[in-house]
Amino acid sequence: MLHVMAIWAAYVQKHHAFLSDVFMAETRKFMSSTYLQASDVRVYVHNKQIVGFVAMVKTYVGVLFVGCEYEGKGFAKALLEEVNVLEEELVTSAYSENKDGCSFYERHGFAFVKKEIQDISGEYLTYYRLPKS
Repeated sequence: MLHVMAIWAAYVQKHHAFLSDVFMAETRKFMSSTYLQASDVRVYVHNKQIVGFVAMVKTYVGVLFVGCEYEGKGFAKALLEEVNVLEEELVTSAYSENKDGCSFYERHGFAFVKKEIQDISGEYLTYYRLPKS
């Protein structure tokens, strides 16, 4: 899990700089102590190195991150394709301020559902769903 948390930390530092340090410290604790253990975590390995991961809770894509140096190389898409074999539609959310994350989901067929403020961070989340064809 150390490699996964290192990818998580680098990603949020780059793409979630708008979140407070206090909130991120609490989120880091939650991720490493609770969330990842309760999720179906799948990793993408390239050249014998973990370069990305997805953490699913049933049909909810809770986390889908690749190492910053591997962005744009198709690894996140491959992870998404791996979990998109479920019989049900996938759902997810991304911080609205994270334009790269939001556009990733939109480019890959996710439809906008709603936008609302996350109570614990005070930031807007955009919710998406990927209907089954």
